[in-house]
Amino acid sequence: MNSAKSLKTIGLATRDKVYSILKTMHMLMPYGYSLAKIKLDDHIYLKLYTHYEGVQVVDEIFCLEQYRKAFELKPRIVVDVGAHIGTFTLLAIQKILNDYGDGLVIAIEPSSVNYLALLNNIKVNNVEKLVYPIKAAIASRPRFAEIEWIGRKERVRAITMHEVINIIQKLYGQSYADLVKMDIEGAELDVLTNNNDWLTYAKALVLELHPNVYGLDGLKRITESLWKAGFHVKIVRKDIDTRIALRKWIETISSSPIWLTLMLWKVSVSLMLKRHTMNYCIAIKSKI
Repeated sequence: MNSAKSLKTIGLATRDKVYSILKTMHMLMPYGYSLAKIKLDDHIYLKLYTHYEGVQVVDEIFCLEQYRKAFELKPRIVVDVGAHIGTFTLLAIQKILNDYGDGLVIAIEPSSVNYLALLNNIKVNNVEKLVYPIKAAIASRPRFAEIEWIGRKERVRAITMHEVINIIQKLYGQSYADLVKMDIEGAELDVLTNNNDWLTYAKALVLELHPNVYGLDGLKRITESLWKAGFHVKIVRKDIDTRIALRKWIETISSSPIWLTLMLWKVSVSLMLKRHTMNYCIAIKSKI
């Protein structure tokens, strides 16, 4: 699952103010979701149903180009672990279509509030044949887990990455993923350090790390596991000027009635912060 990672670098008071704005927006949105239209280039637009928490993810993936370096690897088979509302999934599909004409994204998301939006976003963008959605969490062993998202708790099944690799084999006839994107709110420690021989079948990973959950020791364990599996690991840091980011948001998100509501959030962030930093980890089996 994705969340407002770039807000982790600012004070709790400021973060809470920003989220109070997002929650207000959420209450104003019909049924809790709104449709945003996103411009990728002069000819390609994506439609994306999002709730208030997803607004930050749309901004990070499309406007601020988080994970841009991962797409330089030109993956054709992608696993999106923690697919959220499908933001990374849809961008990956567009990159795959541009580079190859066909491919596959396995989109895995456990939260019902996100999974509903994910399914609709796959359908409204006509990419059902290229995306295989799975409602599940990822863990080192099959089990059931309790999760909470946007104040909603639910019990969900958890599958392993070995099962995902088997699905790729059945659907596409190959036993590896070109790229695994993983953002699972701290559960990556379990998945990457226990029962992790599935790493043999991944060419590259891009990760959101959560040392606030498992500490520096956990971060070290993850890094060591990736090194042992043959990956070169690098932390990518991107410093963001919020005024420039606001301008990019205006250029990327098409004008509509809901655009005005979403703009409230972006303007609020730019007024509260001058700069913030996005961090993520990229690991590939040859040097970057």
